[in-house]
Amino acid sequence: MTRTLFSTGWTLASMLGLAGALLFGTAAAADDQAAVVAAATVQAEQWLGELDSHRYAENWEQTAEVLKQKFSEEAWTREVGRPRELLGRVLIREQKQADYSTLVPGGQPGKYVMVVYLTQFANTTPVLEKVLVKLDDDGRWRIAGYDIARPPGAAAASGSPARPSTKE
Repeated sequence: MTRTLFSTGWTLASMLGLAGALLFGTAAAADDQAAVVAAATVQAEQWLGELDSHRYAENWEQTAEVLKQKFSEEAWTREVGRPRELLGRVLIREQKQADYSTLVPGGQPGKYVMVVYLTQFANTTPVLEKVLVKLDDDGRWRIAGYDIARPPGAAAASGSPARPSTKE
């Protein structure tokens, strides 16, 4: 005789099977999400490398339509590239987090990954670089946002650049 759980006719075996499928599905979804985050992070790092190397045309090409509508290539170089040059070369860049989301403030629903780096440039105190990566309709990851900010709790710069690093 098979015992039923609740009044729906579900057997204990079928409930355990469903629970296993849900757990497997959750694990598969987590693996998919990890792969998405990894792919977006690779794109963010490549894009930052272009920015670091002053390759602004290539850098602009990797941006999502939302940024291309806001900045022409010339404006991108003027508004993003040149001011960033004042920070100096990158001494250290360490990824601190990468979060997947399907919604971002002010954006359309989609697949997004926010990658955050703690970065030390030659001419400033450490900053947080935030790179928003979006999966475009063509299946490619593109940069949908970029921001540099002081880490929370960081003191305001004294006006002098950070001490030079002895590392090359």
